[in-house]
Amino acid sequence: MTDKINLAIVGATSLKGEAFLLKLSEMPFDLGEVFLSADEATAGEEVEFGKKELLVTLATEFDFTKVQYVIFLDDPSLTEQLYPSVEASGCIVIDGSGYLGQRDDISLATLDEYQEPSRVMAIPETTTLQLWLTLRSLLQDTAIDNLNLTVMQCTAHAGKAGMEDLGRQTAQLLNFQDAQTGIFNQQLAFNLIPQVGELQEDGNTQYESVIEQQLSRLLVMPPSSIDVTMIWVPVFFADTVSVSLNTQDSLDMETITDQWNSNTFLTFNKAQAPTPVTDVSGKSTVHLGRVRSSTSAVDTTRLAYTSMADPVQLTTEVCMQVLNAQLML
Repeated sequence: MTDKINLAIVGATSLKGEAFLLKLSEMPFDLGEVFLSADEATAGEEVEFGKKELLVTLATEFDFTKVQYVIFLDDPSLTEQLYPSVEASGCIVIDGSGYLGQRDDISLATLDEYQEPSRVMAIPETTTLQLWLTLRSLLQDTAIDNLNLTVMQCTAHAGKAGMEDLGRQTAQLLNFQDAQTGIFNQQLAFNLIPQVGELQEDGNTQYESVIEQQLSRLLVMPPSSIDVTMIWVPVFFADTVSVSLNTQDSLDMETITDQWNSNTFLTFNKAQAPTPVTDVSGKSTVHLGRVRSSTSAVDTTRLAYTSMADPVQLTTEVCMQVLNAQLML
């Protein structure tokens, strides 16, 4: 591609926006203009990009006909509000906010070599990404009968306000004060909240249903064979997913772990037990541990493991990979 392209980043002041801008400033892309926008809370701020200070404009007032590429990295509700005008402008869209990934008519970015970039691509939820990156090699040899996930979700998913809420609660409790709730409607510091989002009629939360829907698409499984339970945990920057599944055929686990070791998006050492805070926070790779497998008398395999990832770093890294693939066309 020889012509310089103009790029708009919606949510430039969010955790994912800041991480993406840092990655973008280090890439050898020959960009034209980079426009930053956000909601009313942070519009008007200046953000460092490379050696420049760029003004953050109000996203709802931005003219998207000025750019060829739009990357959404803020709250899904802002993406929902802006997407009709972005779509009408004919821009190429990469959505890391989570909104478009809920739609069956939008391509999910799987990072497979054979996947051709679409004009509109959604980055899957971090849990979906972790599972897809670890299970896609397994699916070459067998299918999955059932999949059970317990997702211990970090506060980074609640943005800067959620992290400030956890920090404030922690400080209050350490000073022998009552923890005042804010973003979280219950105490999260030194605690767990066994529900992420509002409950739906089927007993799932919206977030659990989105992950089930995305995994159903990618793994070609009925949603009824996938069970997801999400829990808020008092960790700032890394999710932990406890995975348990049964396959239709027996697996050669040595082959699977060899494939994991050859995947640049995965970090796996069966002799180590990674933890989210010390090993995963700030990294853009998925860390695997606690791998256990057994084969039944009918030649099926039960596989269990833990998967950990920093949702901010993993999402922005995949956004960068998709943008790079688009620019190479």
